Amino acid sequence: MRPHQPTATDGYAAVDALVAMTILASTIAASLTAAHQGQRIAQASLEVRQATALMQDLLDGAGDLAGVDEGRSAQFVWRRVVDESAQAAGVATLCKHSVLVTHRVTGRVYRAATERVCAGEVAP
Repeated sequence: MRPHQPTATDGYAAVDALVAMTILASTIAASLTAAHQGQRIAQASLEVRQATALMQDLLDGAGDLAGVDEGRSAQFVWRRVVDESAQAAGVATLCKHSVLVTHRVTGRVYRAATERVCAGEVAP
């Protein structure tokens, strides 16, 4: 038997295998990062939808009396303000209704406001 003589192509298979493993590892790392970011975005989107629904409910349920109302829900702390010092519009006076909703865990703050006709306020 003759001893193996090194040739110019020896070692290319090992280099090819290392390159393939590096590409595979990079692909897996990028996939895991993308999956994590996707999960965070989905959670943030759910939070925004829940905050929007809560703000809409708070604005719809706001009474006509001026003042501040505060409360808590499962995930949010909220504050609702009815300000009757808004401007007159034609034959009625407008009251500003605003809500401030803060997520308990993330600390993100959401705001919404609207103007409505104040109850019992009709200009002569």
